[in-house]
Amino acid sequence: MGPEPNLQFLKNSFDLVNKNRWLFILASTLIMFSSCALPQKQSKDSSDVSGVFIEDAEVVAAREGHLPVSYKNVVDQRLSDILIDPDSRKVAFLSNPYGGLVCGTVNSRNTYGGYTGKQPMYATFDAKAMLVGLETFDPTQMELYHNFMQPYKPGYRFYKLLWDCNFYTQ
Repeated sequence: MGPEPNLQFLKNSFDLVNKNRWLFILASTLIMFSSCALPQKQSKDSSDVSGVFIEDAEVVAAREGHLPVSYKNVVDQRLSDILIDPDSRKVAFLSNPYGGLVCGTVNSRNTYGGYTGKQPMYATFDAKAMLVGLETFDPTQMELYHNFMQPYKPGYRFYKLLWDCNFYTQ
């Protein structure tokens, strides 16, 4: 016959597991319930639906911003950088509702050589009179952003600035 198993070692191991099993179950239960009670971190962006609305950085910059004396040249230069046919651009500056927000329309040729029609655009400048953003919108985009009227929706920034430029009627 082979060596006899050390039964005392097995018995001691079993007793140790039984004693610690209740401690393990208690610790697991406490951990499980305590993690449920931890406060949830609140979102700090504009998609927060808890009633606290944090305004978009571009909107704040435009509200607190200032137009440089040569803002028309700055906007015109930026448009010439992004348009397909910059030499065909026809820019009309319409209003300056507040601070660093300037509104207007742009009409230029598309890839087919035809004019796109007057498309709404706005430019935002920060407190240092630096260009922060320039956006142009085709009719499809205008309709799309009109559906983002609630502050917690992701396209609200565009809707808000287009509204301030009076591109949406009341």
